[in-house]
Amino acid sequence: MKLNIAERITLLGILPKEGDFTTLKILRGLQENIGLSEKDYKENNIRTIAIFDKGGQASGSSIRWGQWSEGEIKEAGKAKAKLMEKENVKLAKDIVKSVEINT
Repeated sequence: MKLNIAERITLLGILPKEGDFTTLKILRGLQENIGLSEKDYKENNIRTIAIFDKGGQASGSSIRWGQWSEGEIKEAGKAKAKLMEKENVKLAKDIVKSVEINT
């Protein structure tokens, strides 16, 4: 059976952490077979992202993967900012028109 990245990560997370000698030996073999290799990390752009609470304290982490490079993420952020700016300008104009009509 061939597992994708999400299935492998999920399976690693639900495997028991304790057991007798035989169970631990089997678990170790499973972890080696389904664990993520350095090649997997590079080919799938796998990274661990810190999650912060409202106070700015690290509260956990999340594993992300995908084909986006850092440069692509920055460009997508810039494009989103431009789109938001355009929508904010349109919203401001609509508000001004609304005020003009009502006065």
